[in-house]
Amino acid sequence: MIILVVCKIWSWLIDRDIAFANTNGGGKQLCEGVNYLEVCDSITSFDKVYSQSISTGIRKVIANETTHYSLKYPCYTPKDKRWCTDQVTSYDNESVRYVIVYHETFGEL
Repeated sequence: MIILVVCKIWSWLIDRDIAFANTNGGGKQLCEGVNYLEVCDSITSFDKVYSQSISTGIRKVIANETTHYSLKYPCYTPKDKRWCTDQVTSYDNESVRYVIVYHETFGEL
């Protein structure tokens, strides 16, 4: 699954080394043109279980096995520890399936 677009705040976080600080530098890899599933599958740090879970959920949405997937997980940055959630959904447009992954921070650990 190739990333087509990321929001401006995500780019800002990546540029400042804030995004995905605990995933082998994975945040720096999560930008336009990168295969999101390959990044998730390559994680070897303590949060490997979360990255594997989100990649499995994305694959289920892509395969149309489910219409929505959600995962809550701890997300660390160099400055704080928070809870985050990823929401996954999809839509079809002219025989092409698009998957949307929405990342949201919602509280401190």
